[in-house]
Amino acid sequence: MGWALSPIVPLVALTGGSCVFFSYEDVVPGAGGASGSAGGSVEPCGQGGGGCGVAPPEGCAGPGSHISTCLIDDGLIARYFLDAYASDGRLVDSGPEPGLSLDVVRDGEMLTLDGEAGRVGIRWSTLGGNARVEAAFSSTSTPPSKLLVAKAELTLEAVVSVTAAAVEGVPSRILYVGTGTGELGKYSLSAGDPDAMGNRELQFHVFVGSQAQFVGQWFIPAEEIERPCVLHVVLNAAEGVVDLYVNGDARTNVMQERPPADYVFTWAEPMWYLVLGNRRSGGRAFRGSIQYAAVYGTPLTPEQVKANAATLAKSDDGPGM
Repeated sequence: MGWALSPIVPLVALTGGSCVFFSYEDVVPGAGGASGSAGGSVEPCGQGGGGCGVAPPEGCAGPGSHISTCLIDDGLIARYFLDAYASDGRLVDSGPEPGLSLDVVRDGEMLTLDGEAGRVGIRWSTLGGNARVEAAFSSTSTPPSKLLVAKAELTLEAVVSVTAAAVEGVPSRILYVGTGTGELGKYSLSAGDPDAMGNRELQFHVFVGSQAQFVGQWFIPAEEIERPCVLHVVLNAAEGVVDLYVNGDARTNVMQERPPADYVFTWAEPMWYLVLGNRRSGGRAFRGSIQYAAVYGTPLTPEQVKANAATLAKSDDGPGM
């Protein structure tokens, strides 16, 4: 599957120290074993409190060819392992066929592959830069749009680390679905730096009618998200549900506003983009890395979130890595 940096270089945090990558054994005592199954007692794997109180499925205890089959596929639209990309600079969609490959666009910025076995990703070094990973879907018949249009449900799944976020108070983008010109997309998961109290602010918004509506706001301790963690945003507009999970642990949404009960994803532009690490027009990059990302056209259940988080805590690299 294309190429990866060799040897794999440890990710160096911008503070000058080495970013610590947690294996499943680190966060779930007793995991592992010769058979590849989880053994011993299973403890929560949240790196700041709670979550992931389940073991990966049988045979899913580490990097290798099993990782794709270890993750739940219910409603899966697209899945990307950001541990390697093809010689043409594209990331292959490991989700349903026909997949939507993403272009790695450096745009004059530093954008590199690094990490360690089982935890390789793409690192953004320039806060507020233009570097991004993206693909266009030009019609409602093009995945993933045909699986999003006229729906009111969604799950975003990612493994990220954010060491710095926000440019002049404007949050950085982790995942963006929208046009090539707008500040705010149809869907957007953003990271900000809201105060001097050591928190990161994660925001999620949807586009209702002709304007963006923020429906999710969560405050996460900075040290928790500065090292790779598993994020899930679950949207079920009909039920008024907008939930964030960090390492399988549900967090409190302080945003009172919810999408209208009749909200659905609508198509109003000639071309839309799926973008990782930025918005399409640039200028919203964070410092940190993305190891993995997926989009589902259905709200995963808390049990499904925990199962996937447990698997991704062990390894977020693609098959054979």
